[in-house]
Amino acid sequence: MKNLIVSRVIRKAGRLTPGIAFLTLLLIATVQSVQPLLAAPFNYLLEARKAVLKNDYHRAVNMTDLAIRQNPRDADSYYFKAYCHAVLQQPQEALSSYERGLKLAPCSDPHITVEIAKTYIGLDKSDKAIALLDGALKVTPMSDAYRCKGQILFRRKETLPAIACYDQAIKLEPRNLWNYDDRVVCYMSLNRYSDALKDLNKMVEIAPTSARGYSLRARVYEKLGDKAAAKKDREKSNSLGEQEWF
Repeated sequence: MKNLIVSRVIRKAGRLTPGIAFLTLLLIATVQSVQPLLAAPFNYLLEARKAVLKNDYHRAVNMTDLAIRQNPRDADSYYFKAYCHAVLQQPQEALSSYERGLKLAPCSDPHITVEIAKTYIGLDKSDKAIALLDGALKVTPMSDAYRCKGQILFRRKETLPAIACYDQAIKLEPRNLWNYDDRVVCYMSLNRYSDALKDLNKMVEIAPTSARGYSLRARVYEKLGDKAAAKKDREKSNSLGEQEWF
């Protein structure tokens, strides 16, 4: 199709004055030579996304670097690179990429703000993280933001405020297993085993093939004195594989 369009332009150029015909053909040649360069950043970014689908985040970072070399002002490439670094547990590199992306294209998306807050958590800058999370939550209530804030508060031994955050997270995403899991840990730290059992029953209901719920519930049953139920859940957990996560 592209060659057909070019041939039509060339035929028309033959009926133009020599100067205009030359400029027309020069423009066509320039566009054709530049087009692969313009497409290169997108192609590299596409390869990076394919790598992520295969859980090959190191390759994804490499491909994104190539995309950035071709187009250093592409903010999306920096955001994508930051995400990959975060998955690889490289918070400083992730934060650097987020900051460069923001300089190129300021973004008010609260989801990006939450991701940046996570990098600060990884850098043990919890005050900065909470400030960002609170700012994001003022814009849009998000389960992920509440959960992140709950994790920070729990690490600070502020268990009741952490539970309040998980309460909000569960209201927003009632079938998110991570929210229940974190709240269970809070309940267990306070010896509130009956409350923990309710959440664990919900976890098993949502993910009956995950070992995690059965493993934790076995521990709670032990604390509640129900040895038969604890034994049953341990056996179930072992059959599924202790290493299995959600």
